[in-house]
Amino acid sequence: MEHHYMNFHGSAAIASADTWTDILTLEGYRHLSGTVNLEIENDHASQATTGIRILLRDHVNGEWYEYLADADFGNSSLTNLLFASYTTGSAAFHTLTAGHFAHCHVLLNACQGLKVQAKAAAAGSVTVRGGLVNTL
Repeated sequence: MEHHYMNFHGSAAIASADTWTDILTLEGYRHLSGTVNLEIENDHASQATTGIRILLRDHVNGEWYEYLADADFGNSSLTNLLFASYTTGSAAFHTLTAGHFAHCHVLLNACQGLKVQAKAAAAGSVTVRGGLVNTL
């Protein structure tokens, strides 16, 4: 069995309040399969995030659809969410206090693209770092 690992990093400014903003987009690959590990950091000086979601699409011309969002990250019965945690002091995974982190391990199966989005009550920025491990 052969393992492949891909690192990635994305950061974006959230320009307007409560609008979904693309933080990281991975696409153009033949397929994304395996476990994706994400570290999400709220870089804002004083505002909490109000939402975090992961979108997927199945082919290069396909539409993006919601895979995991907001309260899903607290649902331990989901089989595609292997692990989720966040910095003590934040109310939940998707409502990260300024300067706080969230981490998750998500199972993917043959999607063409992955996108991480966030929103906040005021303009700010969010950073996503992580990697994808797939087994061939």
